[in-house]
Amino acid sequence: MGKTLVEISNVEFDRSRFRRYYGNIGEMVAEEFLVRRGFSVWLFTPYSSYESPLRKRGDLGRGGLLHYLSYLYLKPPDRNDLGSKYIVKYGGASYVLSRGVEDYHHRLKELKNFFGEKLEAFSKYVEELGIVRKTSDAEPVEILPEQEETKYYPDLVAKKSGEIYVVEVKTNTGLGYLKGAKLKGLLLAEKYGFIPTVISLNIDVEATNLKMISLARF
Repeated sequence: MGKTLVEISNVEFDRSRFRRYYGNIGEMVAEEFLVRRGFSVWLFTPYSSYESPLRKRGDLGRGGLLHYLSYLYLKPPDRNDLGSKYIVKYGGASYVLSRGVEDYHHRLKELKNFFGEKLEAFSKYVEELGIVRKTSDAEPVEILPEQEETKYYPDLVAKKSGEIYVVEVKTNTGLGYLKGAKLKGLLLAEKYGFIPTVISLNIDVEATNLKMISLARF
């Protein structure tokens, strides 16, 4: 169908345009690498309620840990109030989220199942990083924006055989790029009983078998 105008087996293009995405791709690769080796993995993903595709396939990956942690700062909702709201502040903006009873207890249960008796220690670790802080009952938690250079945000948290790993993923860079506030924040995990860990990997983008096909009938 159609007439092939151009066909190229190996396509040349400017790879530098895609560098901003390599970090996210690296995190996804690291997540699947760990899941395939029996780790339970939780992507940190600031504030997002994103669920990992691995979770949907019934594996051990999940996302939005920081969003779940915000529930530790909330007053338990009244069981008769199924539609109460609360406000989370993030990056200078405020977000109104529902806080139904089932929603509230589901998220706390997920946290407790993952961290067990180490949940309180992890919340204190995140607080010392300066990522979250309690503001008021009306606005119970403020999640500070990832862009603040003084703050360190782990890429993911992994668990296996009772050990919990705080993981930094470095894509297309050496360990020499892990320094300053990031290195200090990662190493701080050990103070709270977690294992600071680095996964480094290289990611490249290539395009092959490009075809330009005309569908014109004349």
